[in-house]
Amino acid sequence: MLFGLDRHPFLTLFRLLLKLNIIVGTARSVGKMAEKKSIWKGISDEAVRKSTCRSWNEWFKILDSWDVKEKGHAFTAKHLREHYCLSPWWAQAITIRYEYERKLRK
Repeated sequence: MLFGLDRHPFLTLFRLLLKLNIIVGTARSVGKMAEKKSIWKGISDEAVRKSTCRSWNEWFKILDSWDVKEKGHAFTAKHLREHYCLSPWWAQAITIRYEYERKLRK
């Protein structure tokens, strides 16, 4: 166990989602930068719809009109939690995936 990665809640959840085949097409080696980026890209449209009642494209349209670049990551995730009743995890996942897709995050 390198630097206690097994205690990291996102990696623990990621491993569970991999086992349940909810996440597809992602790197499987824990601790690599490629995996950190692909966690969010690997969440399927079916999984996001099942958990949030919206597809990735629907969330992207909402966030396009919200202007994430201007309002920033933290305020955007808070907005998703408060106005769309998302869990903190899903608010972060959607915000991060949006930022990667729109080239706002490297």
